[in-house]
Amino acid sequence: MDWFKIAIEQNFITLFEYDSFQDWKKVGSGGFGNVHCAYSKDIEKTVALKSLHYDPANDTEDGFIKEVLIVFIIWDPKTETNYMILQFANNGDLQYYLRNHFLELDWTTKIRMAKEISSGINYLHKANIVHRDLHDKNVLVHDGRMIITDFGLAKSLENDTKSVHGGTCAFSDPEYLKNQFSYKRHKNSDIYSLGVLFWELSSGVPPFKNIELADIVQKVISGEREKPIDGTPMYFMKLYHDAWNNDPNLRPNIAEIRHKLNNIQIAPVYHSNQNINADVSSIEQLLNQLQNVNQEYSSQHSENYLSLGLAELLEGNSNDAILLRNRGIAYNKLGRYDEALVYLTNSLKIEPEDTFVLKIRAGVYMLLCRFEEAIADFNHYLKIVPNDAEVLGFREAAYRMIGRYDEALVDSNRLLAINPNDAVSLGVRGEVYYNLGRYEESLADLSRSLKIDPNNAEALSTRGQIYFRMNRYEESLADLTNSLKIKPDHLNTLGLRGIIYFSMKRYEEALIDLNKFEEIEQNETVTLKSHDPTYYEMDKESPLQVAVKFRDLPYYKGSYDESQESPLELTLRCRGSTYYEMGRYEESLSDFNKALKIRPNSEFALLGRGKTYRKMNRFEESLVDLNKLLEIKPNDSFSLQERGITYRMMKRYEESLDDLNESLKINQYNSFALGERGATYRMMNRYEESLADLNRSLEIDPNNEFTLKQCGEVLKLLKK
Repeated sequence: MDWFKIAIEQNFITLFEYDSFQDWKKVGSGGFGNVHCAYSKDIEKTVALKSLHYDPANDTEDGFIKEVLIVFIIWDPKTETNYMILQFANNGDLQYYLRNHFLELDWTTKIRMAKEISSGINYLHKANIVHRDLHDKNVLVHDGRMIITDFGLAKSLENDTKSVHGGTCAFSDPEYLKNQFSYKRHKNSDIYSLGVLFWELSSGVPPFKNIELADIVQKVISGEREKPIDGTPMYFMKLYHDAWNNDPNLRPNIAEIRHKLNNIQIAPVYHSNQNINADVSSIEQLLNQLQNVNQEYSSQHSENYLSLGLAELLEGNSNDAILLRNRGIAYNKLGRYDEALVYLTNSLKIEPEDTFVLKIRAGVYMLLCRFEEAIADFNHYLKIVPNDAEVLGFREAAYRMIGRYDEALVDSNRLLAINPNDAVSLGVRGEVYYNLGRYEESLADLSRSLKIDPNNAEALSTRGQIYFRMNRYEESLADLTNSLKIKPDHLNTLGLRGIIYFSMKRYEEALIDLNKFEEIEQNETVTLKSHDPTYYEMDKESPLQVAVKFRDLPYYKGSYDESQESPLELTLRCRGSTYYEMGRYEESLSDFNKALKIRPNSEFALLGRGKTYRKMNRFEESLVDLNKLLEIKPNDSFSLQERGITYRMMKRYEESLDDLNESLKINQYNSFALGERGATYRMMNRYEESLADLNRSLEIDPNNEFTLKQCGEVLKLLKK
């Protein structure tokens, strides 16, 4: 500790008298010392005092130094304890603050809090320092402002030092939790913790609350994270999901996070009841219509709205329904939807039957994806004005967005009763029938719609999807191609056509579409729901994904979960499968690698890469992927079969036999697994059992070339 004495003597550290502090109160403790608050007579304010525990036996001097650099110190001669003087945070730590003030915080405030925490991390990272212990007890709040504290585990990256065992598991980098005594945490470890803090800002509660420590560790390591909170801005949700990615290399750096926070949009927001099959183009058209309603009203009431001036309009309190209404519209035009709702709601409290405000507020709810509340307003409106076709159309769309297709169908029928030959209404009802599985009726409506408007790209695309489900490939291909002539860069239509080409073994054409899909997706040249960053973190399915589920394509075998696949991930693994079928294994491997960077536990991509490695005779790597796949789905017949094949090619015949036996216990009529087990028996010189399996396989699939060849080989050996 000689350096400490020298630092005081040279005035690098300022020393205060212990007696100059009064009214001591203990307020907390940490791994490196206790924290008190006390009043300083010298500086005439309440400060925080942190005792500094130095234990040479624990070899943590570096951490101790980090605590006292560039600070003030007092010395208690009675206990021989040094205290570090810090600013006292009058609102406590972040966990305490959220527990007591969460209901007071709007999203503008929460984003500001996220920016302040990020600013502190940016300061550390620019100095090449990693905090390594960032959690909700180490972020203090003073007058509502965020302060990062407790640098006991902070470490300069310029010092190649061992890892320090400490921190809070729910906020800890999964890689660190896997090996806490040797893993060296870096800047991306702080980014992981920051992502968890952002989630806590959205929820108001600590992560994995009331869960045992060992269970938390297992959840974090396995990639399990807390679920999104209703009302969270989609872009903020995407940001914290990126930050807590299990793969440290895929996390954004602090500069990227700050840039996104500075440009973040509050809307749209996440709601757990959102429809997973909502049609992208219909949503976009609907939002445009809703904005047009506002613009129409503004122009009609320009003498009232514009003469006030925006600044005057937004200031002051009022009980005037018209002024409140105009204020709500003004905030809506500014994109400040939560504030718009406050004023529109207050206007309706005064004039509850104001149909225009009901329509406007419903529109704001739609923009925020709060569809149930929008429907309530539409219902109220339609009790007053029963046959308003525009509002019926809005309500029908809201029903579709949350999967209430029977009610959507009622509204579609009402719309067509008003105007039987409306191409848009026919197309929409066709989509509703499609989602209800009533394909013939869907085809009839879509065909009628296309007779009236042959250039409706969405109707063509939807009809193409229906033909695909019905195995009518040529008709599907014709509709999708015509749709792409009108909208050449429509992602879902491109992807679906690529998959149809794939299923028809037209691999070169499949590659053209899938390559273009990836190019558009990555270059962000279009704005679609399937491309929007909000898409990836929700249980959504694009029409492309829905269609894939109805085909037994070579890459769609086994009971794998594709509900979390983004369109880009789906396209990559489909293209990887295309390359695989063409024998272009290096390119296949590249695509599966890209898909697994997006989602490391993708069951399809793990399977595809495992099979590709096997084709390249990289058996150990194949085994790693198939083992991981079976950790995710231990009793999947197809995965067991594939690992059994890899074991056979590695000449590990007993293990091959075990896997194939397990696979056939699950599905005894799997001709492929029977053929593979027959091949394994042949390699073990168990020819009678081999022949029995091969014969059973050929009874199910008489034309399987592999099985026929194996059968011939066994018969030759038996004749010898």
